[in-house]
This record gives sequence, structure tokens and C-alpha cells, in this order.
Amino acid sequence: MIFGPGSISNSVIEGNRVSGASPHGTVYVIGGGIDAGAPPMTLRNTPVSGNTAKATGGDGSALGGGIGDAAEPNGPPGGLITLDGSKVTNNTVSGGGAVKAKGGGVFTTFKFHVTNSAISGNTPDDCSGKGC
Repeated sequence: MIFGPGSISNSVIEGNRVSGASPHGTVYVIGGGIDAGAPPMTLRNTPVSGNTAKATGGDGSALGGGIGDAAEPNGPPGGLITLDGSKVTNNTVSGGGAVKAKGGGVFTTFKFHVTNSAISGNTPDDCSGKGC
């Protein structure tokens, strides 16, 4: 789901999957659970859990198993995320071939605000990018 600007409250973002493959080229995948899209984005009392982002290819990136937030080529600019009472747990990001995987829970190139929220138990890491 590409989301923003706006907020999601008292919901669940769970069990989503995004994947891409380009055996001989470049592949880019972001946000297994949610792609922050256009800023600002707020999640209130909305857990993000059990989501997966996977990319396989000759080159590229898999970013944000739970939440992805970065300026995208020919896409939304990304921006400010606020987590308020929203756990980000048990999400996974993976890459095959020469693809780099970052941000099992959250990948962000922007600063973000976290209040009464936990980011834990994600694979291969909880948070990656300049905003972490």
C-alpha cells in the first residue's frame, strides 16, 4: 500500500507481501507492509507485523519489510513518519542475487517520530537508513 499524506488509526497492517525479480537487471522493492509515499504519515495504535519485502536480481534493493520511506525513482518523495502507540514487529526484508536488503522493520531516509511504540524482532534488522 502506498500511503500519505494522512493517518491510519486503530487498524492492523499484517501479513502483506511485496516481491520483485529481474534475473539480469535491476530490481527495486520498498515497503512490504506500507510504503510511506507522500509525507506526512501517522500511524496511531496500528501495529505493523508479519509483512515481507523480497527482491531478487542482478542488482538492486529491497527496503523496509514493515515500513518503507524513501524518495522513489519516478514516484512519491517520502518524508516524515510518526508512530504513536504502533508496534513494528516480526517483519522481514530479503534480497537474492546481488540485491541489498535493509530495514526489516523500517527503512527510512528521513527522520521519524516514535512515541509509545516499539520496533523489534524484525529481520535482518529493526531499522536502517539515515533516519534511524
